[in-house]
Amino acid sequence: MTSFIPFYYSSTISINILCLLILLASGMSKRMPHFKPLMIGCVLSIIYQYSLWNYHESVTAENAFYWIRLQTSIICVGMPAFLFVFIRWSDQKIPPWLMIVTSLLSILFLSLNLFQPFSLRYSGDLELITYTIFSGEAASRLVGSPGIFVTAFYFYTLFIYAYLIKIVANLIKSKQFALCAMLTSVLCLFIASTILSSLINRGIVNFVLMGGMPFTLLNLLACASIATALNEKTLSLDNQISKRQNLESILSSLAKGVSSTNSNQFFVDMLLELEKISDAKMIYLCVLAEQDGQQMIETKLVIENSHISPNFSVPLNDIHQDLITYDKKLIIKKGLAKRFPEAELFQNLKAEGLINIPLKTNHNTIEGSLVLIFDKSIKHEDKLAQVFDIFSSRAASEIRRNRLESELHQMAFYDFQTKLPNLTQIHRLIDNLYEQNKTNNTYSALILLNLSRFTEVNRQYGFEFAEHAIITLGERLQKYSNEDIVIGRAGGDEFAVLIKNANEGADKLILAHWDAIKRMINAPIHDGGRTVSLSSCAGAVVFPQLNGHSIDVMRCAEIALRQTKQENLSISMFDARILEDMDRKHLLESLLEQAIKTRTELYAVYQPKVNVHGELTGAEALARWTSKDVGIVSPVEFIEIAEHSGLIEKLGYWMIDTVCQQIKQWNTQGLGFQNRIAINISAYQLRKSNFVETVLDILAKHDIQPTQLELELTESGLLTNLEDCIAKLSALRDIGFTIALDDFGTGYSSLSHLKDLPLDVLKIDRSFVNSLDAKKACELARSIISIGHHMSMSIVAEGVEELIQVEKLNEMGCDIFQGYYFSKPMTAKSFFTWATKSSPTKKQAHRILTS
Repeated sequence: MTSFIPFYYSSTISINILCLLILLASGMSKRMPHFKPLMIGCVLSIIYQYSLWNYHESVTAENAFYWIRLQTSIICVGMPAFLFVFIRWSDQKIPPWLMIVTSLLSILFLSLNLFQPFSLRYSGDLELITYTIFSGEAASRLVGSPGIFVTAFYFYTLFIYAYLIKIVANLIKSKQFALCAMLTSVLCLFIASTILSSLINRGIVNFVLMGGMPFTLLNLLACASIATALNEKTLSLDNQISKRQNLESILSSLAKGVSSTNSNQFFVDMLLELEKISDAKMIYLCVLAEQDGQQMIETKLVIENSHISPNFSVPLNDIHQDLITYDKKLIIKKGLAKRFPEAELFQNLKAEGLINIPLKTNHNTIEGSLVLIFDKSIKHEDKLAQVFDIFSSRAASEIRRNRLESELHQMAFYDFQTKLPNLTQIHRLIDNLYEQNKTNNTYSALILLNLSRFTEVNRQYGFEFAEHAIITLGERLQKYSNEDIVIGRAGGDEFAVLIKNANEGADKLILAHWDAIKRMINAPIHDGGRTVSLSSCAGAVVFPQLNGHSIDVMRCAEIALRQTKQENLSISMFDARILEDMDRKHLLESLLEQAIKTRTELYAVYQPKVNVHGELTGAEALARWTSKDVGIVSPVEFIEIAEHSGLIEKLGYWMIDTVCQQIKQWNTQGLGFQNRIAINISAYQLRKSNFVETVLDILAKHDIQPTQLELELTESGLLTNLEDCIAKLSALRDIGFTIALDDFGTGYSSLSHLKDLPLDVLKIDRSFVNSLDAKKACELARSIISIGHHMSMSIVAEGVEELIQVEKLNEMGCDIFQGYYFSKPMTAKSFFTWATKSSPTKKQAHRILTS
C-alpha cells in the first residue's frame, strides 16, 4: 500500500520548491511586491512541511519536541509574512502600527518558543503517543500540559485572522471578486487546518498536521497569476494589433488571424496570411527540441502552396551554420539552392531566397524560428518588417505559453524522474476505462508492483545510484508500454501496469505480462562499475468487478499486493473476501467507538469462580456487545479491533466503571460475599502514566474498595516495559488490589520474570486444561501449580468444561475453578440469582471437590 505520510509531505515540499523556482524565474517579483514575501513563504513552507514529516515519524519524545519547536518558530515568523502577502496582493496599504505590533509580537513569541524549556506550546509532562491514520500508517504526536503563554498566542492568531477577514471585506467592497475568492479560499484553508491541528493534538481525529497546506495553495495561486498575466499579455498583443487601424492593407489582412483564441488555428491563420502577403513558396514554424540526447530542429507547422504539409525534423548538427541565427533576422536574397547544395529541401523547392526570423519573448529568450523560403529572389523585404515584428512577438508568446502548459501538464500527470504517468494520471485512466467497460461490458486489469527491499539499495549504494536505478527501470517499462499497456509510477518504489483489454483469459494474460515485466525488472542495472539486480512482487485486479471507481480499483490491487507480501509469493489476484473483511473491521471500529461513547450496546457478563469446597470465590467480568446494526459481535473480534485501533483504553475504563457500578448495586442488594470481581487490563492501559490514578478515581466515584477487585493482565502486556509495570502493579497491590497473571505459560519469558512480578494469582491457560489427557500438558499444568504454590500464589484453572478435568486439577492441587462445567458467563441479574441460591451446579461441584 502507498505510504500516505511520505507521499503527502514530499509532494507538498516539491510543489513549494516548484513554486519558488517559478517565482524566481518569472521575474514578476520586480513588478509584484507581494511575490517577495511569497518566496520567503515558499522557503518557510518547505522547512515547515519537512519538520511536520519528521514530527509524525518521530520515535522519541525528544526528537518530536525538536521538530514541534521548529514548527512553532516557523509559525511565529510566517504569520506576519502571511498577513503582509494578503495586504500587498490586494493593493492595500500596511498600517505602520500593524507592522510594529505584529513584528514585536512575533519576535516575543519566537523568543518564548526558543528559550522556554518546553517551548511555547507546553509547560511539561511531554509524552509521545502513536496512532494509526486512515492509510494504516503509524503516526506520532506529542501530548503534554499546555504552555502558560500559548493562550496569548492563540489570541494573536485570532487577531491575524480578524485582520485578514477585514482585507477580504475591503476586496468585496472594491468588487475585486476574483482576488477575493482566491484569498478567501486560502484563508478558509488556513482556518480549517488550524481546527484540524487542534483536533489532532487533542486526540479527537487521527490524521496528520496539514498546517503548511494554506501557504502551498497561496503559492500555487501566485504561480497561476503568473500564467494569467502571461495570457493577459498575449491578449494584449491581440488588442494592440486590432487597434492599429492605420496600418496599410497588408497589416489588415494579418489581423484576421490575431483574433484566434486557439493556438493551432492561430498559427495556421498567420502562416497562411504570411504566405499570401509574402509570396513565399514554403513557410514553417520550428522549435529546438531534444530527441535521444540529440538536439533537433522540429517543425510545428508547415505551409506549402496554401496547404498544410507534414512536419519534419532535422538534427541541429546537420544544418549549415550560415542558416542558424539567434539574435536577428537572417535574410538570403538569392542563390539559396546553389549556395547550400547539400540541403535537399532547398533543391526540391528550387529555392532562391530565405528569411529566418528568431521568435523572441519580452524576456529575450528564443522560443523558435519562423522560416520563409522563396522560389525567386527577395526584393523589398523591408515592407514586411513590421508584419514580421508583430507576428514573431505574438508567436513567441504563444509558443512559450504552450510550452508552459505542456510542462505544467507534464508535472501534474507524469513522474519527473521516470517520465511515466504518475498516480493522478493512473487514476484518471482507470476512471475512463471503468466507465467504458461498464458501458461496453468489457474488462481491464491493473497490476500494482512493488520493488522488494529497494530501501536497502538506497542505503547500500546511495541516493544517486538508487535514482539511476529507478530511471533505468522507468526507461525499460516505457519501452514495454504500448496502446494497450500503460505503465505508470504509483509511488516511490511502486509501479502500476494498466492492461486496457482483458476480456479473454484475464488471469493468464496478467501472468504473461507479469512474467515479462518481472524479467525486465530482474535484469541487472549497471552504473559506474556497480551492479544491482532488483526483485519485485505484485498484486492484480480485474475491473469492473466492484461498485466503485479508480480509488477502489487501486485499493483492491494494494490488498492483493499486501497478500503477496504476507504469503511470500510473486503475484496474487485480488480476493473480494479480503476487502469484505477489511470493510467489516472498519465498520465495527466505527460502531464500537460509538457504542463506548453511548454506553447503550455494551454490557458486562460474569463467570463464577469456585474453590475446592464448591464455594463462590468471585467472578470474572467479560465484555459483550450486541450492535443494533450488525447484531452480536464476538468478543474475540471486537477486542482485537479495539486493540489495533487504540479503543482498548476507553473500552477498558468503561469495563472498570461498569463493574464498579454493578458491585455497588450488589452491595446495596445484600449479595453478602466478600469476593473479588476480576477485570482484564490491557497492556495499552497499563503503559499510560495516569493509569493508577484513573483506576482509583473510578473506585472513588462508586465508593468501591480495592479489595473487591482483581486485575488480570496477560504476560505479553507486562513484558513491554517491565520496570514500569512492576512499579504500577506494586502500588495497586499495596492498597488492596489482587493482581492476577492471565494465560500463564503462553508467553515468552514466563519463568524469568515471574519472580519479579507482584502477583497474587496465576491463571492456567485453557490450552493446558483442554490437553490434560496428554502426558506433557498434564505435567506442565502440574508444574505451573507447584510453582505458583511455592510462590504463595493462588491457582485458577480457566476453561474447565468436563468432570475429568475437575478431578485431575483437584488432584494436582488447583485452588479455584472457572468454566462451563460450573456456569457460563451470566448477566448481572442471573449472577445475583446464582450466587444467592443453592443451584444444582454448586451442589454437584461441592460433592465432586470434597469427595
